[in-house]
Amino acid sequence: MKMEKRTNNLGQFQNTTMVKDHTKDVDDWINDLRYIDKELKDLLGLQNEATTGRSHAKQLMALKNASYRQIQGLTAYKGAIDQALECDTAACDTYFQESHEAHFQEYQGHFDSFRELQLELFPKLRAGLEAHFRTIGT
Repeated sequence: MKMEKRTNNLGQFQNTTMVKDHTKDVDDWINDLRYIDKELKDLLGLQNEATTGRSHAKQLMALKNASYRQIQGLTAYKGAIDQALECDTAACDTYFQESHEAHFQEYQGHFDSFRELQLELFPKLRAGLEAHFRTIGT
């Protein structure tokens, strides 16, 4: 009986640690996404001022909308993480671990898409701003 209780306590400790770690991860991801959302807003403004074409406006808006959806999804997921404390089987623990990994993969894919668009857009913004300032200077 003591061994069974000790094993249960170990499982509870592991679940508590997992909940704490996963909650911290999700908080970090949400903060990153909020930063990305702010930067996307700034990039939209810069692109509108620095270039005459709106070649990337649709991509920026799509990423901005995706950021919003991800923040909403992660906020809902964060509220469900505490349910892992009730896990008493390996299958339940595995479900929460795989769910966390899936959320991370989605976050990482969004972050990578944002980085790619930044790398593509910054040189064009720079060129547009340089041309703008050349015309002002003459």
